Formats: sequence, C-alpha cells, structure tokens
Amino acid sequence: MATESARRKPDWRNGTTLSMKTRTRIGTWNVLTLAQKGKLATLGREAARLKLEILGLSEVRWPNSAEHKLPTGQVLLYSGMQAEDSQRAHRVRGA
Repeated sequence: MATESARRKPDWRNGTTLSMKTRTRIGTWNVLTLAQKGKLATLGREAARLKLEILGLSEVRWPNSAEHKLPTGQVLLYSGMQAEDSQRAHRVRGA
C-alpha cells in the first residue's frame, strides 16, 4: 500500500525538482583541494559566471559532511571522508 507522501505528485513550481521541460546547467570540476585561502570564493564566482545550477566537485579533501553558504548566496553541500576513515587511510598509506 502506498503512503500519502508516495501518492503526492511533485510540485514543479517550487523549484526543488528538475524538469525535463526546462534547461538545467550542470558542471563538474576536479578542484584538487578547497583548503587554500580564497578557493571557496573562486568556486562561487566561477559557478555564477558559468550560470551553473548544479556543480559536482571531486577531490575537495574536506572531512565529514556539512553545508556552507558561499558569499555569492549559493549553498555548498559536501560529504567527505569521516575522521576515523581518514586516519585509517593514512596508516595504510604509511605502512
């Protein structure tokens, strides 16, 4: 039996879902690291300049998971390696 939330149709007007009828600009970027000063601001400026609505990043190298609001108003959601996994990875590499 379907639940009430499963029966509801998506609300395309609120902008929270993608639609096949509109164009969505998506990009990917291998940033190597965002740990250096100014890199996060550069990321926001470049995404705005390219009018990207969704940007996939790799090699960010941030621990854990969090949400950051950029100076440009964009929201950055990330999920990195958990602290205990990071320590284990360093031990394996150092062996």
